[in-house]
Amino acid sequence: MNSEGSSTTTSAISCVKCTEGDGSFFRLENTKLAGYCIKCFPKVIQHKFASSLGRNRVFKTPEQRNALLVFTTSRQLESLQLLNLTFKAISGPEDHRILKLNAKVLVLFEDLVDSVELNKRINLLKIFLIKQKFYSQWNWRFGHLAAIFNKFEDFSKEFERNEGFDGEENLEKFSNLISNCRSPSVRIELLRLIRTKLLSNYAAYFNFPSVLLSENADQLATETINSLCFGRGSSIFDISFVIDDRLSTNSLPFINHSIQFIRPLRDISYKELEALDRIESCENIEENGINTRINGIIKGKNKIIHL
Repeated sequence: MNSEGSSTTTSAISCVKCTEGDGSFFRLENTKLAGYCIKCFPKVIQHKFASSLGRNRVFKTPEQRNALLVFTTSRQLESLQLLNLTFKAISGPEDHRILKLNAKVLVLFEDLVDSVELNKRINLLKIFLIKQKFYSQWNWRFGHLAAIFNKFEDFSKEFERNEGFDGEENLEKFSNLISNCRSPSVRIELLRLIRTKLLSNYAAYFNFPSVLLSENADQLATETINSLCFGRGSSIFDISFVIDDRLSTNSLPFINHSIQFIRPLRDISYKELEALDRIESCENIEENGINTRINGIIKGKNKIIHL
């Protein structure tokens, strides 16, 4: 699907869902004659989110509903929408909930900065997150990819961490490692492998059978191409499908359960997430009477900020 604002259209088209609204808000891919209106579009995205989990029978056992939601700061828009869509799916009356989940959130940084600067960014992000409707729903923990050098056995078994972040003592070591990558492609692949290994450690140590990632259709397409370039063709299915369940019991030192990586945004494009974000931002502006732009981005309750 391709997003195309109604301000650039010369004639209105009917919404393919309700047939009454102006479908020019979001036009379907490869056609100028069909699209969704601003009221139906969020329902369509929510349905795609729920469908990716439902048709693949992601949560087959009650234990698998103990999930780790990953907010990656390098993918802020996608991560924010992952939390928003998950929150909407678990909200509502008990007998009408789309999704039943016992989740916690890991905020993961990848910045090559020192601890002083990173703590500033964490505090700035916390100010933003506290304003979100979903914030009080879950326990939170902040970490950096540098935690790949940490010994998880030294961590407390209590997931929530109110002060500091994981990996702080290894920031310099991590920065040296990444800075020594000779090409951008090698750096991207190394970061992907570190991220996967680190999330596996978190899931194993804190007993999360399920890890929900914010990777969308565009990102997975890019990773598929990268995998082909690095000769990892055999792993394409696992790194691009909704479920990646290659981690089995005893595959890590302190794991006693299988782990599945889940990608609920797999069938949703970046443009769709952008359009959904525009709707939420406009709703917030109408509610609060605010229309301020910072660095080209609307600053509001539901809008992410530059870190």
